[in-house]
Amino acid sequence: MAKHGAGLVVLAGRSLTKLQESYKAILLETPLANLRILVLDLEDVASVLVHNAGIMATPYKRHSTTPPCETQFYVNQLTPALFTRLLIPSLHRHTRIVLVSSRGHHYSPVRFDDLDFTGGTEYDPWKSYGQSKSAHMLMAVELAKRGWEAFSLHPGRILETGLLRGFSQEDKIKMGILKESGEVAMDPAELKTIAQGAATTIFAAFEPSISSEVGSYLVDCRVANGDANEYALDPVSIGRAAALRLARRGYSIVIADIQLDKGTATAIEITKLVPGAKAAATLLDVASEESWIEAVAFTVKTFGGLSTLVNNAGIAGPPCGLEDQSLVEWNKLHAINAAEDIAKAIEFLATDDSSFMTGVDLLIDGGLMLK
Repeated sequence: MAKHGAGLVVLAGRSLTKLQESYKAILLETPLANLRILVLDLEDVASVLVHNAGIMATPYKRHSTTPPCETQFYVNQLTPALFTRLLIPSLHRHTRIVLVSSRGHHYSPVRFDDLDFTGGTEYDPWKSYGQSKSAHMLMAVELAKRGWEAFSLHPGRILETGLLRGFSQEDKIKMGILKESGEVAMDPAELKTIAQGAATTIFAAFEPSISSEVGSYLVDCRVANGDANEYALDPVSIGRAAALRLARRGYSIVIADIQLDKGTATAIEITKLVPGAKAAATLLDVASEESWIEAVAFTVKTFGGLSTLVNNAGIAGPPCGLEDQSLVEWNKLHAINAAEDIAKAIEFLATDDSSFMTGVDLLIDGGLMLK
């Protein structure tokens, strides 16, 4: 393959000595061959998966995904997510999955209703970078819910990586990275070397003491969830962010949540941030048909009805390590996300009170909202 022009040949095997012998032999015959050695024992399933690649604040470019999205979200989040999904059937259940996020996640939550920045007309490269890094953190949270040891992290501010290669000196001066003289403008105490930046990744991949804190965000080789923006660790806040954006578009909103205090706080926040917005909250336990009917009654009383119902509550999967019989009992207990009760409630909405499905535009419960 090397002789016939393969761009890259990876020599994989269990014995490093034998691989090195093959490496030398191929180079003798094909001196320009691009070779890499990978020590791989197929009897030893991978124990760590690290997503470290990415791009930062690049110019707008659209990818024809469904829904469409721009390059940073595509490269930084969608491709690692797909890669992980394809690998999961082959991974050992105790594999650590590490997603290298960034403190830049504070620039933006995931824009679920507009990943593409309205076709690029509202594109902000730093918000785009931020939403991709927020998505990394939410992915770690979701993987942890599904029983995987997953973590996200901020490696630190590192000037030696390739992330800045697309920026001119003028750009770096505007960003406060360089002085007019070309010297580094940033406080040296805030910067890390590549080795120092890699330390938190290694910590996330191998440190046994954090196994009980899966889904967490790490900084400087420690769990630092307090340093993270709420929307990047709490899927409920995705519903909050989406409700706020939809309120700005003129929707009236009922937030139905099992945690009424959180729903009420969000409704109040929406009315404060969006002049003239209509928002209210009610209690909803999706596993209870009675609770659904009470939520219906509240909605009819408050706004006269509903035109769109979005149900995004549910459970992700059983705890890791349950035996077969325990899995059966677990599924019975959780009633497959209360599908029968929800079906009954929807049937009630459609037949028993036709006035319900008019008037208010959106009912969101407290999980991950997908519009």
